[in-house]
Amino acid sequence: MKNDDVRRYLLDKKEDIKRLPVKGREINLPFTEAFIISLVGPRRAGKTYIMYDIIRNRQKLRDEEFIFVNFENAEISGIAASGVKELINTHEQIYGRKPLYLFFDEIQALKGWERAVNSLYESKRYRIFLSGSSSKVLSKEIATMLRGRSLAYLILPFSFSEFLAVQGIKAKTGYLSSSEENMLKRSLRSYMSSGGFPDAVLSPETADKFYRDYLDLVVFKDIMERYKIKNPALVKFLMNSSLASFGKLLSLNNLFLAAKSAEMEASKNTLYVYNGCLEESFFIFLIKKFSFSAKKSESSMPKLYLNDTGLKSIIKSPGEDAGRLYENIAFLHLKRMQAERPLMDIFYYRIEPQDYEVDFVVTEKSKPKQLIQVSVDVSGRKAEERELRALITAGKELKCNNLLVLTESGEKEKNVSWFGIKKKVKFMPLWKWLLKGSKTIPA
Repeated sequence: MKNDDVRRYLLDKKEDIKRLPVKGREINLPFTEAFIISLVGPRRAGKTYIMYDIIRNRQKLRDEEFIFVNFENAEISGIAASGVKELINTHEQIYGRKPLYLFFDEIQALKGWERAVNSLYESKRYRIFLSGSSSKVLSKEIATMLRGRSLAYLILPFSFSEFLAVQGIKAKTGYLSSSEENMLKRSLRSYMSSGGFPDAVLSPETADKFYRDYLDLVVFKDIMERYKIKNPALVKFLMNSSLASFGKLLSLNNLFLAAKSAEMEASKNTLYVYNGCLEESFFIFLIKKFSFSAKKSESSMPKLYLNDTGLKSIIKSPGEDAGRLYENIAFLHLKRMQAERPLMDIFYYRIEPQDYEVDFVVTEKSKPKQLIQVSVDVSGRKAEERELRALITAGKELKCNNLLVLTESGEKEKNVSWFGIKKKVKFMPLWKWLLKGSKTIPA
């Protein structure tokens, strides 16, 4: 790029940031040169706007204090890693000083970015913020490169409380009137249906188009281009399979048979690799079965969740599985909690041969801290018994007494006995749990 083009890009970008409406997000970030701050997560989840929020609202930065570069912008796409220092030199020519803050958006688009970022970090001059749409590129590689000097934050679509804030609804968890509680229940149903992607929430009239376009964006930008994959039909088949079977165990053998039935030529190894690409692009999340043996846990069959329940609208299926949508929302909230509790991990648990399943085992330092069951309706005796027998049995096996059932309505604690095992179980509406954050998990 010519110097004049670099200068124009830097100045135009600052003007763009000043014009855009920017809403704050519920995430705490440090502002220090001691760590590189990496914002990772699905495309269009709001990573760029979090950077704008830091510039405009949190730090109130002046033009001379920062550089912002999106490496996927056409105007800057031709720059090489060695050209990053040219950006800083051009900034210094304009303002007579070096910037304090460097914001590099979609850094994975810059070939050789690791060397450039490492060099800037070693100078100890800058507070560096990176964003990317690949867990492999940022979370894993940069952590290895900088030996723990980088802090990665997962940015997901709007949480339920952020969704409420955008709607102008005040989130409350204390004493509520019937109308207030009903309004929160309706809002949760709307959130469950429309999802939390900012574009879909802020422009609901174009939500369907957004999700259709999003599917193509993930396929061609994050999968086809990045991983040099030449079979888009197979990638789309796997994405549609994920949309149809979220909240269920992911069987590679069943996937292979389904692909074969659909006349797709693919080996099990290819399906495994392609699914890994979907996971690295944050289209899906996979969790393993909990075991006190790390080896057994790692070799277990994973359960699959979507990055947002709004994606379900892409495919039409008979009826609506509210239970799985509830479960997916709960999973995503647990992922958000990990930002506050770095030692926390999430698993599911199965009890054989009874085939009982606990939706989530929340651990810290490999120790179970809470067992969570998600069920829309446990008002009937059989439904409640089905959910509780798994919780109580797992509570005994895993030596965990913090047992929680998330449901549509009703809050209570109940002493339960199942074949001589006695446990106290807490019931809580999902909407209230979503608003309470991590306070329901013991320290």
